[in-house]
Amino acid sequence: MYENLKTRFRQIYGEEGEEIRLFFAPGRVSLLGEFSDSNGGHALSCATGLGIAAAVRRRDGVSIRIASLKDEASGVREIPLDGEIEIREEDGWLKYPGAMLRVMRKRSEEPWSGLDILFSGTIPTEAGLSSSSAAEVLTGYIVREMNGLTGISRMDLAALAKEANTEVLGLESGMMDSLAAALGRGDTAIMYSAARMKVDWVPFRLSGLKIVITDSREVPENGKMAFESREKECARALKKLQSVAHITQLCNLPPDRFESCKDVIMNDVCTRRARHVIYEDARTVRAYSALLVGNIKRLGELMNLSQKSLRDDYEVTTPGIDFLVSEAQKFPGVLGSRMIGRGFGGCTVSIVPGEAVEEFTGTIREAYRAETGLEAAFYVTDAADGVHEIRE
Repeated sequence: MYENLKTRFRQIYGEEGEEIRLFFAPGRVSLLGEFSDSNGGHALSCATGLGIAAAVRRRDGVSIRIASLKDEASGVREIPLDGEIEIREEDGWLKYPGAMLRVMRKRSEEPWSGLDILFSGTIPTEAGLSSSSAAEVLTGYIVREMNGLTGISRMDLAALAKEANTEVLGLESGMMDSLAAALGRGDTAIMYSAARMKVDWVPFRLSGLKIVITDSREVPENGKMAFESREKECARALKKLQSVAHITQLCNLPPDRFESCKDVIMNDVCTRRARHVIYEDARTVRAYSALLVGNIKRLGELMNLSQKSLRDDYEVTTPGIDFLVSEAQKFPGVLGSRMIGRGFGGCTVSIVPGEAVEEFTGTIREAYRAETGLEAAFYVTDAADGVHEIRE
Protein backbone atom coordinates (compact mmCIF):
# COMPACT_ATOMS: atom_id res chain seq x y z
CA MET A 1 0.00 0.00 0.00
CA TYR A 2 2.75 2.45 0.92
CA GLU A 3 4.76 2.03 -2.28
CA ASN A 4 1.61 2.61 -4.34
CA LEU A 5 0.79 5.64 -2.18
CA LYS A 6 4.21 7.16 -2.85
CA THR A 7 3.90 6.48 -6.59
CA ARG A 8 0.49 8.12 -6.78
CA PHE A 9 1.75 11.02 -4.64
CA ARG A 10 4.47 11.78 -7.20
CA GLN A 11 1.97 11.53 -10.04
CA ILE A 12 -0.31 14.08 -8.38
CA TYR A 13 2.17 16.48 -6.81
CA GLY A 14 5.29 15.99 -8.95
CA GLU A 15 8.68 14.38 -8.51
CA GLU A 16 10.59 17.35 -7.10
CA GLY A 17 10.77 18.22 -3.44
CA GLU A 18 11.83 16.99 -0.02
CA GLU A 19 11.60 13.40 1.18
CA ILE A 20 8.09 11.92 1.25
CA ARG A 21 7.09 10.85 4.77
CA LEU A 22 4.39 8.29 5.59
CA PHE A 23 1.86 8.34 8.45
CA PHE A 24 -0.99 6.08 9.61
CA ALA A 25 -3.97 6.38 11.96
CA PRO A 26 -6.19 3.42 12.87
CA GLY A 27 -9.91 3.06 12.97
CA ARG A 28 -11.51 1.61 16.05
CA VAL A 29 -13.78 -1.26 16.91
CA SER A 30 -16.19 -1.09 19.81
CA LEU A 31 -16.02 -4.05 22.18
CA LEU A 32 -18.69 -2.94 24.67
CA GLY A 33 -20.42 0.26 25.72
CA GLU A 34 -22.72 0.94 22.77
CA PHE A 35 -24.80 4.02 23.71
CA SER A 36 -23.78 3.92 27.38
CA ASP A 37 -20.90 6.39 27.07
CA SER A 38 -23.27 8.99 25.60
CA ASN A 39 -25.37 8.60 28.77
CA GLY A 40 -22.56 9.20 31.25
CA GLY A 41 -21.16 5.67 31.29
CA HIS A 42 -18.20 3.78 29.91
CA ALA A 43 -17.03 2.50 26.53
CA LEU A 44 -14.48 -0.22 25.82
CA SER A 45 -12.80 -0.37 22.42
CA CYS A 46 -9.50 -0.83 20.65
CA ALA A 47 -7.66 0.58 17.68
CA THR A 48 -7.51 -1.73 14.65
CA GLY A 49 -5.05 -2.56 11.91
CA LEU A 50 -7.51 -0.94 9.49
CA GLY A 51 -7.06 2.76 9.04
CA ILE A 52 -6.06 5.80 7.00
CA ALA A 53 -2.56 6.32 5.61
CA ALA A 54 -1.02 9.49 4.22
CA ALA A 55 2.03 10.45 2.20
CA VAL A 56 3.32 13.93 3.07
CA ARG A 57 5.91 16.33 1.70
CA ARG A 58 6.82 19.85 2.68
CA ARG A 59 6.21 22.52 0.04
CA ASP A 60 6.88 26.23 -0.40
CA GLY A 61 4.06 28.66 0.28
CA VAL A 62 1.40 29.21 2.92
CA SER A 63 -1.12 26.56 1.94
CA ILE A 64 -1.78 22.87 2.42
CA ARG A 65 -2.85 20.79 -0.55
CA ILE A 66 -4.86 17.66 0.19
CA ALA A 67 -6.14 14.84 -2.01
CA SER A 68 -7.42 11.33 -1.39
CA LEU A 69 -7.33 8.05 -3.25
CA LYS A 70 -10.55 7.24 -1.36
CA ASP A 71 -12.32 10.09 -3.17
CA GLU A 72 -10.40 10.91 -6.33
CA ALA A 73 -13.38 12.74 -7.83
CA SER A 74 -12.81 15.59 -5.36
CA GLY A 75 -9.41 16.29 -6.90
CA VAL A 76 -6.79 18.36 -5.08
CA ARG A 77 -8.04 20.89 -2.54
CA GLU A 78 -5.70 23.79 -1.74
CA ILE A 79 -6.30 25.21 1.73
CA PRO A 80 -4.76 28.64 2.49
CA LEU A 81 -3.29 29.04 5.96
CA ASP A 82 -3.60 32.83 6.14
CA GLY A 83 -7.40 33.03 6.46
CA GLU A 84 -10.58 31.20 7.49
CA ILE A 85 -10.62 27.62 6.25
CA GLU A 86 -13.87 27.02 4.39
CA ILE A 87 -15.61 23.64 4.43
CA ARG A 88 -17.52 22.97 1.21
CA GLU A 89 -19.97 20.22 0.27
CA GLU A 90 -18.09 19.55 -2.93
CA ASP A 91 -15.04 18.57 -0.90
CA GLY A 92 -16.58 15.13 -0.31
CA TRP A 93 -14.39 12.97 1.94
CA LEU A 94 -11.78 15.76 2.10
CA LYS A 95 -14.09 17.71 4.43
CA TYR A 96 -12.80 15.59 7.34
CA PRO A 97 -9.11 16.61 7.12
CA GLY A 98 -10.31 20.10 6.16
CA ALA A 99 -12.36 20.39 9.34
CA MET A 100 -9.41 19.25 11.45
CA LEU A 101 -7.14 21.84 9.82
CA ARG A 102 -9.73 24.49 10.62
CA VAL A 103 -9.95 23.74 14.35
CA MET A 104 -6.18 23.33 14.66
CA ARG A 105 -5.49 26.59 12.86
CA LYS A 106 -7.72 28.44 15.31
CA ARG A 107 -5.78 26.98 18.23
CA SER A 108 -2.25 27.32 16.86
CA GLU A 109 -0.69 30.77 16.44
CA GLU A 110 2.67 29.43 15.21
CA PRO A 111 3.48 29.68 11.50
CA TRP A 112 2.95 26.42 9.62
CA SER A 113 4.91 24.96 6.73
CA GLY A 114 3.16 24.39 3.46
CA LEU A 115 2.40 20.69 2.89
CA ASP A 116 1.20 18.32 0.20
CA ILE A 117 -0.82 15.40 1.60
CA LEU A 118 -2.27 12.36 -0.16
CA PHE A 119 -4.59 10.09 1.83
CA SER A 120 -5.44 6.44 1.25
CA GLY A 121 -6.76 3.69 3.48
CA THR A 122 -7.99 0.21 4.25
CA ILE A 123 -10.92 1.20 6.43
CA PRO A 124 -14.42 1.15 4.90
CA THR A 125 -16.50 4.30 5.26
CA GLU A 126 -20.05 4.32 6.66
CA ALA A 127 -19.36 1.08 8.55
CA GLY A 128 -19.11 2.30 12.16
CA LEU A 129 -15.31 1.92 12.23
CA SER A 130 -14.51 5.61 12.80
CA SER A 131 -12.88 6.35 9.45
CA SER A 132 -13.65 10.08 9.71
CA SER A 133 -12.07 10.38 13.15
CA ALA A 134 -9.02 8.45 11.96
CA ALA A 135 -8.63 10.92 9.10
CA GLU A 136 -8.95 13.89 11.44
CA VAL A 137 -6.51 12.58 14.04
CA LEU A 138 -4.08 11.68 11.25
CA THR A 139 -4.30 15.19 9.79
CA GLY A 140 -3.68 16.75 13.18
CA TYR A 141 -0.73 14.47 13.88
CA ILE A 142 0.84 15.27 10.50
CA VAL A 143 0.57 19.01 11.14
CA ARG A 144 1.99 18.54 14.64
CA GLU A 145 4.95 16.45 13.49
CA MET A 146 5.77 18.48 10.38
CA ASN A 147 5.73 21.75 12.35
CA GLY A 148 7.12 20.67 15.71
CA LEU A 149 3.99 21.70 17.62
CA THR A 150 5.09 20.07 20.86
CA GLY A 151 2.35 21.75 22.90
CA ILE A 152 -0.34 19.60 21.27
CA SER A 153 -0.69 16.22 22.99
CA ARG A 154 -2.33 13.07 21.68
CA MET A 155 -5.26 13.73 24.00
CA ASP A 156 -5.51 17.21 22.48
CA LEU A 157 -5.66 15.67 19.01
CA ALA A 158 -8.56 13.45 20.09
CA ALA A 159 -10.45 16.43 21.52
CA LEU A 160 -9.77 18.54 18.43
CA ALA A 161 -11.02 15.74 16.16
CA LYS A 162 -14.25 15.54 18.15
CA GLU A 163 -14.58 19.32 17.85
CA ALA A 164 -14.04 19.07 14.08
CA ASN A 165 -16.86 16.56 13.82
CA THR A 166 -19.36 18.23 16.11
CA GLU A 167 -18.66 21.96 15.80
CA VAL A 168 -17.49 22.24 12.19
CA LEU A 169 -19.29 19.37 10.44
CA GLY A 170 -22.33 19.14 12.71
CA LEU A 171 -21.99 15.38 13.20
CA GLU A 172 -22.83 13.32 16.27
CA SER A 173 -19.48 12.04 17.53
CA GLY A 174 -18.29 10.62 20.82
CA MET A 175 -14.77 10.86 22.18
CA MET A 176 -14.11 7.14 21.74
CA ASP A 177 -13.89 7.49 17.96
CA SER A 178 -10.91 9.81 18.13
CA LEU A 179 -9.39 8.44 21.36
CA ALA A 180 -8.69 5.08 19.77
CA ALA A 181 -7.01 6.72 16.77
CA ALA A 182 -4.89 8.95 18.98
CA LEU A 183 -4.15 6.70 21.97
CA GLY A 184 -4.43 3.11 20.75
CA ARG A 185 -1.80 0.57 21.76
CA GLY A 186 -1.07 -2.90 20.45
CA ASP A 187 -2.53 -5.78 22.53
CA THR A 188 -4.45 -3.20 24.55
CA ALA A 189 -8.04 -1.98 24.85
CA ILE A 190 -9.10 1.49 25.91
CA MET A 191 -11.65 2.10 28.65
CA TYR A 192 -13.21 5.56 28.52
CA SER A 193 -15.26 7.01 31.35
CA ALA A 194 -17.50 9.73 29.92
CA ALA A 195 -18.49 11.01 33.36
CA ARG A 196 -14.86 11.54 34.43
CA MET A 197 -13.48 12.14 30.91
CA LYS A 198 -10.79 9.65 31.86
CA VAL A 199 -8.96 7.02 29.83
CA ASP A 200 -7.57 3.75 31.16
CA TRP A 201 -5.72 1.07 29.23
CA VAL A 202 -6.26 -2.63 29.85
CA PRO A 203 -4.39 -5.65 28.42
CA PHE A 204 -6.17 -7.23 25.46
CA ARG A 205 -3.86 -10.05 24.41
CA LEU A 206 -5.74 -12.29 22.03
CA SER A 207 -3.35 -15.25 22.32
CA GLY A 208 -4.22 -16.97 19.06
CA LEU A 209 -7.59 -15.28 18.65
CA LYS A 210 -8.49 -12.70 16.01
CA ILE A 211 -10.92 -9.81 15.79
CA VAL A 212 -13.10 -10.35 12.72
CA ILE A 213 -15.19 -7.40 11.56
CA THR A 214 -18.02 -8.31 9.21
CA ASP A 215 -19.52 -5.59 7.03
CA SER A 216 -23.17 -6.43 6.34
CA ARG A 217 -23.24 -4.10 3.33
CA GLU A 218 -26.67 -3.02 4.55
CA VAL A 219 -27.16 0.69 3.97
CA PRO A 220 -28.91 2.32 6.97
CA GLU A 221 -32.21 3.98 6.11
CA ASN A 222 -33.44 6.79 8.36
CA GLY A 223 -30.71 5.82 10.81
CA LYS A 224 -30.13 9.39 11.99
CA MET A 225 -33.82 9.89 12.72
CA ALA A 226 -34.07 6.58 14.59
CA PHE A 227 -30.91 7.37 16.57
CA GLU A 228 -32.29 10.76 17.60
CA SER A 229 -35.58 9.19 18.69
CA ARG A 230 -33.69 6.85 21.01
CA GLU A 231 -31.80 9.77 22.50
CA LYS A 232 -35.12 11.45 23.24
CA GLU A 233 -36.53 8.27 24.77
CA CYS A 234 -33.47 8.01 27.04
CA ALA A 235 -33.94 11.67 28.01
CA ARG A 236 -37.58 11.04 28.92
CA ALA A 237 -36.61 8.02 31.01
CA LEU A 238 -33.94 10.06 32.77
CA LYS A 239 -36.38 12.84 33.63
CA LYS A 240 -38.80 10.34 35.19
CA LEU A 241 -36.07 8.58 37.14
CA GLN A 242 -34.77 11.90 38.47
CA SER A 243 -38.05 12.29 40.34
CA VAL A 244 -37.02 9.40 42.61
CA ALA A 245 -33.22 9.26 42.30
CA HIS A 246 -30.49 11.91 42.56
CA ILE A 247 -28.85 11.31 39.17
CA THR A 248 -27.68 13.53 36.34
CA GLN A 249 -27.33 10.79 33.69
CA LEU A 250 -28.79 7.33 33.23
CA CYS A 251 -25.53 5.53 33.91
CA ASN A 252 -25.36 7.09 37.39
CA LEU A 253 -27.97 4.47 38.28
CA PRO A 254 -26.76 0.90 38.95
CA PRO A 255 -28.91 -1.96 37.60
CA ASP A 256 -30.36 -3.00 40.96
CA ARG A 257 -31.46 0.54 41.74
CA PHE A 258 -32.95 0.84 38.24
CA GLU A 259 -34.99 -2.32 38.81
CA SER A 260 -36.38 -0.94 42.06
CA CYS A 261 -37.57 2.35 40.55
CA LYS A 262 -38.12 1.70 36.82
CA ASP A 263 -41.92 1.70 37.18
CA VAL A 264 -41.81 5.47 37.57
CA ILE A 265 -40.95 5.75 33.85
CA MET A 266 -44.47 4.55 32.92
CA ASN A 267 -43.56 3.88 29.30
CA ASP A 268 -42.44 0.48 28.05
CA VAL A 269 -40.30 1.79 25.19
CA CYS A 270 -38.47 4.35 27.33
CA THR A 271 -37.97 1.74 30.04
CA ARG A 272 -36.33 -0.63 27.58
CA ARG A 273 -34.07 2.11 26.22
CA ALA A 274 -32.93 2.99 29.73
CA ARG A 275 -32.47 -0.67 30.64
CA HIS A 276 -30.11 -1.21 27.72
CA VAL A 277 -28.02 1.85 28.57
CA ILE A 278 -27.72 1.04 32.29
CA TYR A 279 -27.02 -2.67 31.87
CA GLU A 280 -24.63 -2.03 28.98
CA ASP A 281 -22.59 0.21 31.24
CA ALA A 282 -22.48 -2.50 33.90
CA ARG A 283 -21.42 -5.05 31.26
CA THR A 284 -18.64 -2.72 30.12
CA VAL A 285 -17.26 -2.34 33.64
CA ARG A 286 -17.38 -6.12 34.12
CA ALA A 287 -15.57 -6.64 30.82
CA TYR A 288 -12.82 -4.25 31.92
CA SER A 289 -12.39 -6.24 35.14
CA ALA A 290 -12.30 -9.48 33.16
CA LEU A 291 -9.57 -8.21 30.83
CA LEU A 292 -7.47 -7.10 33.79
CA VAL A 293 -7.08 -10.79 34.64
CA GLY A 294 -6.88 -11.93 31.01
CA ASN A 295 -10.38 -13.46 30.87
CA ILE A 296 -11.28 -12.90 27.21
CA LYS A 297 -13.88 -15.66 27.41
CA ARG A 298 -15.89 -13.52 29.83
CA LEU A 299 -15.59 -10.56 27.45
CA GLY A 300 -17.13 -12.73 24.72
CA GLU A 301 -20.03 -13.73 26.96
CA LEU A 302 -20.73 -10.08 27.75
CA MET A 303 -20.59 -9.20 24.03
CA ASN A 304 -23.32 -11.78 23.40
CA LEU A 305 -25.47 -10.27 26.16
CA SER A 306 -24.89 -6.83 24.68
CA GLN A 307 -26.16 -8.00 21.30
CA LYS A 308 -29.37 -9.35 22.84
CA SER A 309 -29.95 -6.03 24.57
CA LEU A 310 -29.21 -4.01 21.42
CA ARG A 311 -31.70 -6.17 19.53
CA ASP A 312 -34.51 -6.37 22.10
CA ASP A 313 -34.21 -3.25 24.28
CA TYR A 314 -32.50 -0.60 22.16
CA GLU A 315 -33.83 -2.03 18.89
CA VAL A 316 -31.05 -0.84 16.59
CA THR A 317 -30.22 -4.10 14.82
CA THR A 318 -31.57 -5.32 11.48
CA PRO A 319 -32.52 -8.83 10.30
CA GLY A 320 -29.25 -8.98 8.39
CA ILE A 321 -27.16 -7.97 11.39
CA ASP A 322 -29.07 -10.37 13.65
CA PHE A 323 -28.42 -13.18 11.18
CA LEU A 324 -24.68 -12.45 10.98
CA VAL A 325 -24.36 -12.39 14.76
CA SER A 326 -26.45 -15.53 15.25
CA GLU A 327 -24.37 -17.46 12.70
CA ALA A 328 -21.14 -16.21 14.26
CA GLN A 329 -22.23 -17.15 17.79
CA LYS A 330 -23.01 -20.70 16.58
CA PHE A 331 -19.60 -21.16 14.95
CA PRO A 332 -17.31 -23.46 17.00
CA GLY A 333 -14.78 -21.60 19.09
CA VAL A 334 -16.20 -18.08 18.65
CA LEU A 335 -16.13 -16.38 22.04
CA GLY A 336 -18.60 -13.61 21.27
CA SER A 337 -20.21 -11.53 18.54
CA ARG A 338 -22.26 -8.36 18.43
CA MET A 339 -23.21 -5.40 16.24
CA ILE A 340 -21.10 -2.25 16.42
CA GLY A 341 -21.78 1.38 15.67
CA ARG A 342 -25.11 3.17 15.61
CA GLY A 343 -26.93 0.21 14.15
CA PHE A 344 -29.51 -0.15 11.36
CA GLY A 345 -26.81 -1.80 9.24
CA GLY A 346 -23.05 -1.53 9.30
CA CYS A 347 -20.78 -4.10 10.91
CA THR A 348 -20.49 -6.82 13.51
CA VAL A 349 -17.44 -7.82 15.53
CA SER A 350 -16.57 -11.38 16.51
CA ILE A 351 -13.69 -12.92 18.47
CA VAL A 352 -12.61 -15.96 16.45
CA PRO A 353 -9.85 -18.58 16.86
CA GLY A 354 -7.04 -17.58 14.50
CA GLU A 355 -6.79 -21.00 12.88
CA ALA A 356 -10.52 -20.96 12.09
CA VAL A 357 -10.73 -17.52 10.48
CA GLU A 358 -10.73 -18.77 6.89
CA GLU A 359 -13.43 -21.34 7.59
CA PHE A 360 -15.41 -18.80 9.63
CA THR A 361 -15.45 -16.17 6.90
CA GLY A 362 -16.30 -18.71 4.20
CA THR A 363 -19.15 -20.21 6.20
CA ILE A 364 -20.65 -16.88 7.21
CA ARG A 365 -20.28 -15.44 3.70
CA GLU A 366 -22.19 -18.31 2.08
CA ALA A 367 -24.93 -18.39 4.74
CA TYR A 368 -25.42 -14.62 4.58
CA ARG A 369 -25.55 -14.60 0.79
CA ALA A 370 -28.19 -17.36 0.84
CA GLU A 371 -30.22 -15.52 3.49
CA THR A 372 -30.08 -11.95 2.15
CA GLY A 373 -28.58 -11.96 -1.33
CA LEU A 374 -25.87 -9.58 -0.05
CA GLU A 375 -22.12 -10.14 -0.18
CA ALA A 376 -20.57 -9.50 3.23
CA ALA A 377 -17.02 -8.18 3.53
CA PHE A 378 -14.60 -9.34 6.23
CA TYR A 379 -11.68 -7.59 7.93
CA VAL A 380 -9.34 -9.52 10.22
CA THR A 381 -7.32 -7.55 12.73
CA ASP A 382 -5.73 -7.30 16.18
CA ALA A 383 -5.63 -4.47 18.68
CA ALA A 384 -3.22 -1.96 17.14
CA ASP A 385 -1.17 1.17 17.84
CA GLY A 386 -2.58 4.66 17.53
CA VAL A 387 -1.47 7.30 15.03
CA HIS A 388 2.21 7.13 14.14
CA GLU A 389 4.80 7.74 11.45
CA ILE A 390 5.73 4.78 9.28
CA ARG A 391 9.47 4.20 9.37
CA GLU A 392 10.48 2.20 6.31
